[in-house]
Amino acid sequence: MRRVLQVYTTPVSLTFARGLAATMRSRGYELVVAAGEGPELQPFADAEGVQVHEVPMARGIAPRHDLVPTLKLVRLIRRLRPDILHVSTPKASLLGLTAGVIARSPVRLYQIRGSLLASTSTGLGRGPLWAVESLCCSMATAILCQSASLRRSLINEGVAAPGRLLVPLGGSNGVDTAVRFNPDAVDQTRVEAIRQRLGLQADTPVLLFIGRLVGDKGIRELVAAWRRLELEVPALRLVLVGPFEERDSLDASTRDYLSTHPRISLVGLDWDVAPYLALATMLVLPTYREGFPNVLLEAASMRVPVVATRVDGCVDAVDDGVTGDLVPPRDADALHDAILYGLQNPEVLRARGIAARERATRSFERSTMQHAMVDIYDHLLGIRSRTQPSVIPQPALDAWTTGPLALRDLPGLPRHRSSGDPA
Repeated sequence: MRRVLQVYTTPVSLTFARGLAATMRSRGYELVVAAGEGPELQPFADAEGVQVHEVPMARGIAPRHDLVPTLKLVRLIRRLRPDILHVSTPKASLLGLTAGVIARSPVRLYQIRGSLLASTSTGLGRGPLWAVESLCCSMATAILCQSASLRRSLINEGVAAPGRLLVPLGGSNGVDTAVRFNPDAVDQTRVEAIRQRLGLQADTPVLLFIGRLVGDKGIRELVAAWRRLELEVPALRLVLVGPFEERDSLDASTRDYLSTHPRISLVGLDWDVAPYLALATMLVLPTYREGFPNVLLEAASMRVPVVATRVDGCVDAVDDGVTGDLVPPRDADALHDAILYGLQNPEVLRARGIAARERATRSFERSTMQHAMVDIYDHLLGIRSRTQPSVIPQPALDAWTTGPLALRDLPGLPRHRSSGDPA
């Protein structure tokens, strides 16, 4: 059985690999995971039936502290001898690729899920970020971008030749549309328990945010928009599912406002987000940067329309004006206007929710995306696969420059067959 070692900075990111191990085993691969310390690591190992290795890594820039995890990764790679070293998330990518070069790992796959360089960095900070991104690309034998829009931004930054920057079929991790994020199969007992705990009536309009409560997720703009919305829509409730973090933290006054407002509910970290989506009138994601935000696909699969920002990743996940609205980042007025429009036009919201689920089931089903990833592994190892390679083809990528990414609308895009289809 061929072995793939995936490396993540923190085990929180293991949500990207949920369910992948079973698909890989069915195709002759063993998944092994290395990640930083955290309570999510062992439950992931137990649930997925995979071997995990804890390699503590600092998320920030810490040259003096990075030597130890790099050496641990070198020893791990030499001991496991994986056929493919697959790295993602910033620190794990830098350390993992460095270790892979030292340990002479034959195939080093660098998956770029998001880029500070391509989205938010300005001034003197761009130089080091450009150098690190370019270094990672140079150490990789193959590079995957999480979305077509992210690939375009990285090409503009000149970190790698366009021909080296590929996009997996679908450009995302996909979403479980059949079970976990099926609005017709959600656990109604849990939905009602959450409704009661939050003090929501059956007809209460709910504006939902899911993600880290930090600056670059647009929380300040969301608060600014909310200050107007709470006066215009007296019944509206704002529900935020996610943790505060010290990195890029919100100022004390914003945290206090969110914590004490009678119509704002702070849920904290909860991985089971489908019941919250079942309660939502609309999902809002005013983020500054993304690679491909899976929460937008999860909302789409639950028939929840969205308001998000016109940044990398979001433009791939949202069909603007069809499944939701896209607004400029850092623009609280535009965010307010888009949310208010949706709340005042329930028929539009209903139509967008229906269109969103249709698009999610058609183009972003998780099992299809996971088989596509294994197709890429096959391709990298020179193994004949059913659809080779499962990436958006170069002509289609080069033709796609602006606007939403509709998977089936890209010219020349191969259609992945299920395991039951004829070869």
